[in-house]
Amino acid sequence: MGISLQPLSTNRLIGALPAAELQALQPGFERIRLTGGDVIHHPIVPSTALYFPEDCIISNLTVFDDGASVESGLIGSEGMTGTELLLSNTTSNREACVQTSGYSIRIEVKNFRPIFDRSAVLQQFVANYASAFFNQVAQVGACSSHHSVVQRLARLLLMCNDRTGKNKIRITQDHIAQMLCVHRPSVTLAASALKDEGLIDYVRGSIAVLNDKRLETVACECYHTISENYRQYLLSLELRTLHDRAMRAERDLAEQMERRNTLVGQTRAHMRRLKGETNRIADLTGDHFLCVGCHDYVLSESGEWKPIEAFLSNRLSLTVHSEYCPACIKKTLYNGVAA
Repeated sequence: MGISLQPLSTNRLIGALPAAELQALQPGFERIRLTGGDVIHHPIVPSTALYFPEDCIISNLTVFDDGASVESGLIGSEGMTGTELLLSNTTSNREACVQTSGYSIRIEVKNFRPIFDRSAVLQQFVANYASAFFNQVAQVGACSSHHSVVQRLARLLLMCNDRTGKNKIRITQDHIAQMLCVHRPSVTLAASALKDEGLIDYVRGSIAVLNDKRLETVACECYHTISENYRQYLLSLELRTLHDRAMRAERDLAEQMERRNTLVGQTRAHMRRLKGETNRIADLTGDHFLCVGCHDYVLSESGEWKPIEAFLSNRLSLTVHSEYCPACIKKTLYNGVAA
């Protein structure tokens, strides 16, 4: 069974990063288009940039003195280049060549390294991918000397499909011959055999997989071994993503509960104040006795005569002041009381 890699708008490894690491790395990210045949890393030359493929495929090739080369591994949307540099501070002795055109995230090593050195999560992600990739390199090496061209071609096409999520691959038979380290006629015969079985179809510069399930039965066991390694690697990314989502959900829930408790406390305080105001208003209900002579005193519940200003102030949130009304001013002036 193939690896479950769906078409994505970003690299799987980057997509699984926690928010803190992603935020720290994002300013250094550059989305670029890579063209088939581009060499992004030469053997022994120190890498200055790391690549995280999105919908392109990068081949790791072992190049011999006579110019011949053989595929040692494929890098797609599940991984990255430059793991040797990060994990052991050494450079790769293999050539990294773009196999199929597409987009990739690029970041300078000098921008990636400081964040990598202080992030245990990022180190674990890179180490997990490096383990899966190195297992692929070892398996492909054994495959090259043990299985037929037809089996190896089927394995290569399925691996390309897994890493792009597409059944159509833009690749030439010359390039396939270079990757499999065989002569071009051998690739032509193998491709013709697969086409006759209705498994693939091809035109110049492009091969389409028509039946991946049947193609898996033709591929050697190396494909299934590599697929299982990558399935476990991708599962580790998914588990980490789920863990981070659960932690974020827990933090969000805690914040919501804190806001809720604050609102509950504020509501209860408002209710207490409202109850107090209601009680004071209630004190004004019923019968109260006002002095019929001066109209300045009220008989309280305790049987005491209290000034009307004090009586109201004790029951309402207000302060009562004394002042003449217009009618009283005229009255007092007429009686000669006021100056």
